Amino acid sequence: MIALKYLLFTSHIFFILYTLYPFAPGNTYIALIVYTSWEINDNYCILSQIEYKWYGETWLSKTLKPVSDKKKYFLSISQSIKFIFWLLA
Repeated sequence: MIALKYLLFTSHIFFILYTLYPFAPGNTYIALIVYTSWEINDNYCILSQIEYKWYGETWLSKTLKPVSDKKKYFLSISQSIKFIFWLLA
């Protein structure tokens, strides 16, 4: 069970990195889905909620916290960088 916990945490981290990397192929659709899910879910990450329900903690902290505006801006900026490079290419 411990191995599954850390596999889920690690998968969550890699999912975040893939989504935030501006030059990853196809991550624009994922970023839109993630951002929309945050808005629909009262600023909570679905994966963090699953982690908290199953293990009583998330990979970031011992408590479940809403997604901050800073994290939303970071996602928007990474996709804006991708768009700017797409325009310049």
